[in-house]
Amino acid sequence: MSAHLARAYGSRAPAVTAIAAEAPELAARIDAALPYVWAEVVYAARAEGAREVADVFCRRIPVFRDAADQGLAAAPRAAALFGRELGWSPAHLTTSVDAYRTEVERSRRWRGEI
Repeated sequence: MSAHLARAYGSRAPAVTAIAAEAPELAARIDAALPYVWAEVVYAARAEGAREVADVFCRRIPVFRDAADQGLAAAPRAAALFGRELGWSPAHLTTSVDAYRTEVERSRRWRGEI
């Protein structure tokens, strides 16, 4: 984890590591095949101004690009973490996950055009 965080965050890596230390389950990988950890989602909400699942997975942590399922399985947990950090209602959780699913579907449309 530390090598990935050092490459991705540079001098900000200790802040992400501190989040994982607060809650050790946040040190777990978002996707077993990728180096990204849940603490990065929390860091994005706390320090980078991320406000939606699509924002964090498409622009901050490249789960959208790198995960085999483009992060669809991880989206509900990411929304729950955002909800805890940002005080989201259950409706907002659902809306954010649905919006992310829409982004993934949009990215896959080209497959049907060939």
